[in-house]
Amino acid sequence: PDNRVLAACMYDGFYLFDFSTPTTPSTQNHLVTNGLSYGCTWLDASSVLTCTFYDQTVQLWKKPL
Repeated sequence: PDNRVLAACMYDGFYLFDFSTPTTPSTQNHLVTNGLSYGCTWLDASSVLTCTFYDQTVQLWKKPL
């Protein structure tokens, strides 16, 4: 929704990268799960959905970031 990118990073969880400064992106937050981080999407500026592969879990994160 802005200069942030949400990424599913397989075995390392979900990350939110902040590209407010294009030359030096920073990691804004790290969402940890028990399964293989498989997919993610923004619902709005403060909510995301994530899903994991092995445990087949969908999680709603409100204001996680």
